[in-house]
Amino acid sequence: MDEFGATKDEKPYVHFFFGVMDINKEGTSMWDPVNYGEAILDPEFNMARIENQKYLLDFCDDMANLDFSVPNSAKCWYKDFHNWLINVKKASFPVASEDDFIAYLTEWSQNTLAG
Repeated sequence: MDEFGATKDEKPYVHFFFGVMDINKEGTSMWDPVNYGEAILDPEFNMARIENQKYLLDFCDDMANLDFSVPNSAKCWYKDFHNWLINVKKASFPVASEDDFIAYLTEWSQNTLAG
């Protein structure tokens, strides 16, 4: 571990992105730790669909419960959004209307610390 400057207490984080088809790396360097390139979004991705709302919440729970996950270390913004939706907005989940879902998500992202 000394070779890479990490301590035994440091935990690596894994980030998952949905709705991204590829990364355009044109004009970037593979050695640049900040500029990864530009995301190419999937025009077919729609997190507001009922089945996708459920999938994303299940994904958060599944990732937190994997054998190699450090207990109580998983951070999932979607879980924070879900809790806000249920506890603050008193909305049902999944949100039946895609327009309502987008409105809730927009409000949450603009008005909460987690968003």
